[in-house]
Amino acid sequence: MTFFTIFSIVVIVLFITAMLAAAYFAIKAVLTGDVSQLVALAEMTTLPGPEKMAQVVASMYQHVPKAFRAILTEERLEAIAQGIFNWMRKYAEEYISAIKKPEPEQEIKQISEEAIAETIAELLNMTAQALAERARAYGIEVNPKTTKKETAMEIIKAILQGKTAEA
Repeated sequence: MTFFTIFSIVVIVLFITAMLAAAYFAIKAVLTGDVSQLVALAEMTTLPGPEKMAQVVASMYQHVPKAFRAILTEERLEAIAQGIFNWMRKYAEEYISAIKKPEPEQEIKQISEEAIAETIAELLNMTAQALAERARAYGIEVNPKTTKKETAMEIIKAILQGKTAEA
């Protein structure tokens, strides 16, 4: 045997090994992609957990070519399916906990009935000009056609919303 013959055999063996590895990973990728759908379908049934897993693995195993069934055994497919199921469950739990997480509570100012009554009385005794100035202090735009009552109501709404007057 010459060097060229040995080199040719090694190249052919490496090529065949690379093709088999590529086919293996391609099949595994397709199966991995289908697992989430198979898990979702299994979850719609009323079967207990182990039977759902067996259903998923059986569906996956049917898609494995016979030449690769020695490598992609049912046990290996079950490990793939379980890993993806665990990831799906973790993602769902994190998503649900993020949705249920209460937003930071805002400080709510308690205004006594007496303070509200005093403020209303004070506002009603003000001139239109003084009311307009007070409204602007709360960031309220005042239209010259706005009545005193409307301006006073806007100021009271602002106070009840917790806004403070700017100095």
